[in-house]
Amino acid sequence: MDLFGHYMGRSAFAQRAWIKQNEAAVIGFMRAYREAVDYLFEPRNRAACEALLVANAPDMTPALAKKTCDIFVDPKGGLFRNLALDMEGVKTVLELRSKYGTPRKTLADPMKYVDLSLYQKAFG
Repeated sequence: MDLFGHYMGRSAFAQRAWIKQNEAAVIGFMRAYREAVDYLFEPRNRAACEALLVANAPDMTPALAKKTCDIFVDPKGGLFRNLALDMEGVKTVLELRSKYGTPRKTLADPMKYVDLSLYQKAFG
């Protein structure tokens, strides 16, 4: 499993044992990710962000880079600036998994699956 195992949209996941063995790297990743998102949201950095996309993404054009950055900073559907966990969202996922998942399980306590200590260590 690489740094966070799987990165899915706005969430990153890893097994607790792996996190424990790689805590400094995980905290560094969290801090760097938030700094990168803050950089992206800063209007004076927009041209640099678009240029980075063009330079590093295959088939990226300047027009597509502009649209991509627009999506990233969109207040309704873009990237989250804060890495705080949405506990209501976690509860919803557990409810949906309990209702529709196979094999059927009742998953009720989000804290069984969530560890907020890394967030505290990374950001106080």
